[in-house]
Amino acid sequence: MARTRTELFSARALGAEFFLLEAQVNRRGRPDWEAVARLARPLTRYLLTPIGYEPPEHLGFSPPVFTAFERRVLLQCACDLINDNRMPLYRRILGLYDPQGELAEELLFLLRHYISVRVVTHNLTAYQRTADLAMEELGAPVMLGEEPSDFADCVLLLCPGDVTEALPLLPACPVLAGGVFADFQGCNVFSAPRVSAPTPHLAQLPRGSDFHTFAGAVFHSYGFWLPELRSGQLFINGKESLLQEAKYILLREAGFFHRVY
Repeated sequence: MARTRTELFSARALGAEFFLLEAQVNRRGRPDWEAVARLARPLTRYLLTPIGYEPPEHLGFSPPVFTAFERRVLLQCACDLINDNRMPLYRRILGLYDPQGELAEELLFLLRHYISVRVVTHNLTAYQRTADLAMEELGAPVMLGEEPSDFADCVLLLCPGDVTEALPLLPACPVLAGGVFADFQGCNVFSAPRVSAPTPHLAQLPRGSDFHTFAGAVFHSYGFWLPELRSGQLFINGKESLLQEAKYILLREAGFFHRVY
């Protein structure tokens, strides 16, 4: 942040153009938020700030919430978890608990990494067309059902929404949760994945930026997903961890005990 006056510039990073605002700060290191608001409010309702700087609520900026991006990150994580040559193809079966049919349009994306998907949903109509297309184009079977079934032969269970009732899971089946997951059986729960990218991409960002949030803003504004984006961190049973640890758990629970790092 500049220390003399608050100015607005045009900048570019991750293939997207954006406005970079450098704010005047006082002797305590606090930005002139009123000046920031005068420049930024005509342009946007949300503001990305360096880590540790949050605009006062009375200025009316909305917290950056990029729902579509987080959903895409969840899908990417489900694929990154399985992309390990120690996991044989015959074990790459995904369980998908999706009562509302939120991920019906993403089924083909998942089947480029899994050989089969077991879907439990109340929205069979949304999934049937995509399931037929998956068999036609990829030769990949999709099993559809309305009642929670036994996911014992699945290497991972993906739950895009909240799960507040018991599912017939074995403890050995880890869960990748996109919302609240009430764990009734002691299985490993992966959640809140975050993306990372090679160093050259990180170097493009304004100083102090959070890469995951910035990538979310690019996706939100331009619909652009950087091909190099990969899952880097996530939570395992509520503890912040690296993807490699989740991969190890996945391999271990599937019966393959070779460490991945």
